Amino acid sequence: MNLIEMKSHGASITQIRYAIKNNLTINIRYCRCGDLSNYIAHRNKCVGFGIRIAKAIEANDADKTLEAINAFGVGIALADQLFENAFGVNVCWCDHCRKLVYDEDCSSVDGDGSYCQNCLDRHYHWSDREDRYVSDEYSDDYDDDSSDGAIGGYHSSKRRLSKIPSSFDSRKPAVYLGMELEIEIREGDREERAQYLLDNLSLHKASNGQKYLYALCENDGSLNHGFEMVTGWTGLDVHEEKLSFFKERFVGARSHDTKTCGLHVHISKADMSVLHGTKIIEFINDPANRPLIKAIARRDESRWCAFKDKKNNQEWKKFAVKHFKNNKEHQLSNLNQDRYEAVNFQNPATIEFRLFKGTLRFETIMACLQFAYATYFFCKKSSKAKLTTEQFLEYLCQAENLKDTKFLREYLDQKGIMRADGLTLGAFSLISPDSLDNIREVA
Repeated sequence: MNLIEMKSHGASITQIRYAIKNNLTINIRYCRCGDLSNYIAHRNKCVGFGIRIAKAIEANDADKTLEAINAFGVGIALADQLFENAFGVNVCWCDHCRKLVYDEDCSSVDGDGSYCQNCLDRHYHWSDREDRYVSDEYSDDYDDDSSDGAIGGYHSSKRRLSKIPSSFDSRKPAVYLGMELEIEIREGDREERAQYLLDNLSLHKASNGQKYLYALCENDGSLNHGFEMVTGWTGLDVHEEKLSFFKERFVGARSHDTKTCGLHVHISKADMSVLHGTKIIEFINDPANRPLIKAIARRDESRWCAFKDKKNNQEWKKFAVKHFKNNKEHQLSNLNQDRYEAVNFQNPATIEFRLFKGTLRFETIMACLQFAYATYFFCKKSSKAKLTTEQFLEYLCQAENLKDTKFLREYLDQKGIMRADGLTLGAFSLISPDSLDNIREVA
């Protein structure tokens, strides 16, 4: 019986007040608010949400509708169906944060569930060996980092390596690099070889007298009988000092003359704009620059480091800008949907140059590091029209860049691409796909 009917039947004021209180109590219990003030606040929130989402749908704005649903604070029943019916776009709930996200922005973890990119960056890591995301808590024969040996579990160094002070700290901006070098052991015990390597370069004593871990070794399931050396992130000067270990032959080990080993250089993207990121991708993938890139990489593309025509097909850029227009971090991470590209932006904090073939030659390792560093700043300072091989070589030869490109210029000199004194050959037409067959192979 409603209140009007109660009054017409002669109910007293006390009875009516009791009925009102009882109705409110039932509603409060139903919505789990706990008391009248919370109930009213919850009701107002629902009304505000209804108005906001109605306006977003009326404006045909999918992103604002998604923001309204997630701003409500909890997963709303049937919200995914509402969104899909309104916009014809598939969405899913993140199993970790319970936010609604676009289907293409969800990934499976441990073979199950759907997780948004933000949760993946915070709680999971990508396993090249497993070819999928796995939890940071996940461990098996390769991921177990409790071993007392020289070779730790897969991704075990992630928790132990950190920033190492260097002279580059005073630069504006200060940009740091890290490296992963895959090594096969063909003679002797791989634990013994890993220990020998670490004994010679794992610790770095900074100018402040403090010691830092420079490198650790990990298992890598993509190798036959070897390990991956992973470094902390620091400036080129510290890398040059520690990697001088490779000036002498690393007996029993190999990297260049294998089918399994690569060298990955990571560089910080903390201060990077989306425009800067797109220029790096276009420079590396431009077919016109391919002879130069191939000469430096020392290998053709593979399933682990694909080159794609990013200049003529701009869909990759539109996807990142459209779906993440209010989040620069996610725009950068989604500039490539396949992490196995020559340059990978999907890592949470770094750009990963995956194009290099493995090597145990000191000068070549340094040339790869300097190439990544030079590419970062060349693309930052250059217009899109000047992202050419000729302009890049001229950039390497500018007086202010000579110190940071020394090994790279010497390497390109050995390849017959430029002179080591910093002057280009001038005849850039020599750098063509046909002429690559005549460029001497250098490890």
